[in-house]
Amino acid sequence: MPEVSRQNAVLFENHGALGAGDLHPSRISRVGGSRCLDNAQRAAGKLKNRDRSVFTFNRVERLLAIAREVGVGCCPTVVWRGLLKSIARTYFLRVSGIVLTAVFVWVSALIANAQSTNLMGIAHVALRVNDLQKSRDFYNTLGFEEAFSFTDAGKVSVSYVKVNDRQFVELIPRTSDSQPGGILHTCFEVADIESLHNAYVAAGLQPTDSKKGRAGNLLFVMHGPDNQLLEYTQYLPESLHSQDHGKHLSPRRISNHMLATTTAAKDLAAERSYYTVKLAFKSAGDHGNEMYIAGESGDQLDLQADAPDAKPRVTFAVSNVRRAEHDLRSRGLKVQKIRHALSVTDPDGTVIVFVTSRGA
Repeated sequence: MPEVSRQNAVLFENHGALGAGDLHPSRISRVGGSRCLDNAQRAAGKLKNRDRSVFTFNRVERLLAIAREVGVGCCPTVVWRGLLKSIARTYFLRVSGIVLTAVFVWVSALIANAQSTNLMGIAHVALRVNDLQKSRDFYNTLGFEEAFSFTDAGKVSVSYVKVNDRQFVELIPRTSDSQPGGILHTCFEVADIESLHNAYVAAGLQPTDSKKGRAGNLLFVMHGPDNQLLEYTQYLPESLHSQDHGKHLSPRRISNHMLATTTAAKDLAAERSYYTVKLAFKSAGDHGNEMYIAGESGDQLDLQADAPDAKPRVTFAVSNVRRAEHDLRSRGLKVQKIRHALSVTDPDGTVIVFVTSRGA
């Protein structure tokens, strides 16, 4: 493979030169987030031991800043790639093909990351419960075991009941009669929390700063139009969740995947607009109140009219509804049939739904 000589170097408005040294992990993380590291390091490897005055960095970095400012999803990655190619034709004098390839791999990764609002799936649903032990017993009957818990002032303040290595049900005991019951919030898992945070800020949203939570994961929160809490988390290797991988996964689990949760909405139209326009969720049903969360997980958030008789729902996937019905009844649970699904009700009135889902 030919060396890149100074004569073949790219001149870019007389700003500083970019070589392999400029593709340092700290710089990549600052500009594009940790998800870009693999692609950046591959690009850096292709530039290694070559002439370090390859081309200038400033204009590309400014384009990435513009991409962040424009916001989430308003300009597809392919458009930005086209713009970069146009600029390359205009400003690049000559460049080795291997260098240009490495650069576009790196830049494309940064831009795609800057625009992404994709979520990995539902991380947990938090439920306020009246009697913690009754709730523990109920979910244990479903085969879901407690992975760990936190205690404050001598009492358990939250119990983490495990669905799979990446999904939990948080049981939070009521400490006063004024506290609302049912679903308190849904938490979504993200691959790169800083990238998502920056994308939301660019879209005009107001997430809190990300911080490390008590269990050892990064998280931030924000509020929807009806002031409902939305939480986002990035699992870290040293967290209690990660340390429990492969544990507390009973073979008695009625399901190994939490598929959907509900959130109450006073104005369904406004909520639909917020989730689809601002958060890039997609409709999963004819009426639009069932939505796939952003990304490819297939997990859902369902809007529910905020009415006195509304029952919060948590939906789990099963491989066969008929077998699940027999299994639930054999465990002493009262089962309701709803169309092509089943449901049982937890001690606090939350409806636990079971549906057939591909891959369950």
